[in-house]
Amino acid sequence: MQPRKLRIGGFKHYPPQVDFSQCPTWSLKGCKRPGSDAELLQIVLQLANIDYEMVKQDWTHIDEIVDLLENGTIDISMPAIRMTEDRYQRVLYTTPVNFLKFGYFIKEVDKLESEDFLMHTFRPEIYLLIIASLLVMALCIRLICRPGGSFLTWCWRLLILFFNQDHFFFNPNAKTIFLGGSWILFGFLIVTYYQSKMKSFLTVPLRETIPFDTLQAVLDAIDSGEWRGFVMSNGYSPQMHCRAEQCDQIDRLYAEKKIIDVPYDDDQHMFELLDRGKYVTFTSDKTDHAVYDVSVYSKEHKVIFIQDRIIAVEMLAFALNKAFTYELEIINRSLDLLISNYGSILSQYDSTLKPFGHAGSTNDNARITISMIHMQSFFVASAIAVGVSILIFGLENIIYRCSWKNYAPRLSAVRFYKSKNMDVGIFKRPQTVILPASSTYRRKEFCGEYYTY
Repeated sequence: MQPRKLRIGGFKHYPPQVDFSQCPTWSLKGCKRPGSDAELLQIVLQLANIDYEMVKQDWTHIDEIVDLLENGTIDISMPAIRMTEDRYQRVLYTTPVNFLKFGYFIKEVDKLESEDFLMHTFRPEIYLLIIASLLVMALCIRLICRPGGSFLTWCWRLLILFFNQDHFFFNPNAKTIFLGGSWILFGFLIVTYYQSKMKSFLTVPLRETIPFDTLQAVLDAIDSGEWRGFVMSNGYSPQMHCRAEQCDQIDRLYAEKKIIDVPYDDDQHMFELLDRGKYVTFTSDKTDHAVYDVSVYSKEHKVIFIQDRIIAVEMLAFALNKAFTYELEIINRSLDLLISNYGSILSQYDSTLKPFGHAGSTNDNARITISMIHMQSFFVASAIAVGVSILIFGLENIIYRCSWKNYAPRLSAVRFYKSKNMDVGIFKRPQTVILPASSTYRRKEFCGEYYTY
């Protein structure tokens, strides 16, 4: 039985799969580099000894090609298209030639983990916990121990004790020691928490981890207002792979203009949108092109491709009209001989995307050594704090020099208390003044040698 002549229809410019823009004519027979899918189809048809012709009309969407295949306007598609359940009822498919992975394009955020630690470690709930514990502890001391001083005074004293834990100035009895020790233990746990957080942040790779790798995480990030989403013209929509509740969420995000449709279908306009800030667009790529879970799509524009780790990959195959079952069988036999060489054909048109992240194996989860670059943000914060301290010290010195005749030690003066076992000789430093204790100072309630408020 002689195979029938096939009418090939599809796109004129859909690189790297199909590209006749550099060809002298819109024909497979007269073009040296028609695209990866076009070249594979050309070789398969020659090997199967099937004649063909081009339907020279450029369509804009894959769904149009499926409609034309179903009604018999064209006989075989070019490029290979997604194999979906609804299309199975309408067209025939050849042996899969590639696989498609769903993912997202975002602008790379080149930020150190130490900066992320500074911005996200000190969370509001921790501050609320410290303040609540401070108020409860001060109230307990004031009501249970009944010492001197008001409630606000004990709040201030506990705050000093939080930052100066070696200055234990409580009256040495069971109740006050228990409450004071509980407060010191709480302060120790808070410090330990921050130490562990800092260690975990500073022992991961320098680059910030990717913000999301699932559709639900993307939708939640857009819903929170931190990110915005857009869908390219004739591009992939999040509604293609959403569950029922996710589809409802997507409809709401569209209504709130947090996800928008843009009338662009080229990379240059996409790069311009991604450059505006935290924008994400929905896309897909072939597994032979995007080998890694996170790949560098454009090094110049710092755009990365993130594969969704939950959505399954889809198969790509050439689609035929349902009347060409005999031709499909011949084409599949030829494809079985050539499919292993498709990667070589594709590499002539587009190189494999490089992995995103630090150098090394993509499966290497080992920690890296902490270096000085990790501490850059801490050095800047420390320098700012030291600068503010020097500025305040300078202002105090200027104020003192302008009003030294009226200067007198007030509450900010350091006071010393001489205990029975204290040797006055420790104060032999020249010009050291030992001030008398304040009238509100109760010796029986404080055991420290200095008064810090």
